[in-house]
Amino acid sequence: MRKRVLGIAVMGVALTGAAACGGGASSKTDTPVDETITIEAKNVKFVPNSITIPAGKTVKLILKNSDAGTEHDLASDDLMVSMTQGGGHGSGHESTMAGDASMMLAVHTKEGETNSIIFKAAKPGTYNIYCTIAGHRDAGMIGTITVV
Repeated sequence: MRKRVLGIAVMGVALTGAAACGGGASSKTDTPVDETITIEAKNVKFVPNSITIPAGKTVKLILKNSDAGTEHDLASDDLMVSMTQGGGHGSGHESTMAGDASMMLAVHTKEGETNSIIFKAAKPGTYNIYCTIAGHRDAGMIGTITVV
């Protein structure tokens, strides 16, 4: 009996963690956005691999994973943003610090799914983006986001 109760408790914790991680289609959008941009993850590439967004404006970035059999994400080590909705640090976790301008831009998708983040980037410049999944960056899954 004791093993059964422990097993049920472990399952409950695992299911709670899985629900919090997300990574699939993002939740409904309550935040008004100034611009929506879609980037497709296809053939271990970003399409397009270069985008321009306005500084200080609310942007919805949609990452559509068209590759079968693999997860993808989009991250930048140097583009710090204020998250409004979605995103996280490269693993599909929801942002818990909305408005914090020190968050790394990151969004994650499972195979065949779409996810999005809503954010603001304040500092103009050109920033590198890449997929953090092992081997994808080396295979050319890189690009840039220019903030103007």
